[in-house]
Amino acid sequence: MKEKIDALKGRRVVVYLRVSTEEQTGTLSAQKAAVTKGLRDLGFKGKITFFEEQASGTKLDREQLRLAIAEAMK
Repeated sequence: MKEKIDALKGRRVVVYLRVSTEEQTGTLSAQKAAVTKGLRDLGFKGKITFFEEQASGTKLDREQLRLAIAEAMK
């Protein structure tokens, strides 16, 4: 556990969340809450940057995915 906590020190965290259908939209907030809780439980105190969208997983050209990748590359 200490290795995981140490690995997060000084890091920026970029998270991409996606659902496939409009009916699943409510699960985005559940995904966000789970990721946030997990990171906080590990001791991460920094900013978490979220990108989220409703889009098919078969489509690779997704706007929020592109933005998340660009942000992570900074």
